[in-house]
Amino acid sequence: GDDLRGMAIAADATVYVADSSTVRSVDRNGDVRTIAGTYGSAGESLDGKGTAARFSYLWAVVVDPAGQVLALDGDTIRRVAPDGTVTTIRRLPVIVDKTTVAMDPEGTLYFAKGCELWAVSPEGVSRRVWGFES
Repeated sequence: GDDLRGMAIAADATVYVADSSTVRSVDRNGDVRTIAGTYGSAGESLDGKGTAARFSYLWAVVVDPAGQVLALDGDTIRRVAPDGTVTTIRRLPVIVDKTTVAMDPEGTLYFAKGCELWAVSPEGVSRRVWGFES
């Protein structure tokens, strides 16, 4: 099966988890709900609602400052609305290692690229923050 690849916690304590093909929510009671995607369908990318949405390689989720769930799918950032509608926002400006990601309170996305830490602003501007070129 698909291993969990990412996890984020919203202000209301809802936990969002991603495997390679679905985004799910887990509430305080432990109730799990698949929001978007279909289990085992990784390999194609398609915007849509609920099970009609597809992820090519879902590797992380974050919750932005507005409480929106963002899925990192291959080299794209995609919004996952509460009703399960998935919309592609933008491509990541650099190739990332797809290992770890975090978002600060202003909405800047941080991720690893080799031995470097990179940041992408909410407007899509990227910059190397720290590290040495690999």
